[in-house]
Amino acid sequence: PTKLMKQLGYGEKYKYAHTDTTTLRDMDLFLRYDDRMDEDTLTVRIAVVTPDSLRHEEAFRLALPAAHTPAALSREADLPYRRRIRFARTGDYCITVTPGRPVKGIEAVGINIVKSE
Repeated sequence: PTKLMKQLGYGEKYKYAHTDTTTLRDMDLFLRYDDRMDEDTLTVRIAVVTPDSLRHEEAFRLALPAAHTPAALSREADLPYRRRIRFARTGDYCITVTPGRPVKGIEAVGINIVKSE
């Protein structure tokens, strides 16, 4: 699996080097947050630029699961974003994740790309 993770910030870019244009993939968003995060949802903007410079952008609302850990520990959520997608071109896909507004308690966000089952 390909897991790309960075601190959540404005305009964080992930580069996904793709070589297989026939296999279907699943894409999840990974979120790590602490007890300062007192909300149950987070809206992010996700932009994808393909190797041939086409751009797709959309807002995506993450529904965070209820916390089952002590407050001092970081919580993690792996949330489905897209299922059974096909990357039509080989090359580098640039994926940008931008929070809709400032939120306290977010430690990191990531993108997990795996082969569909």
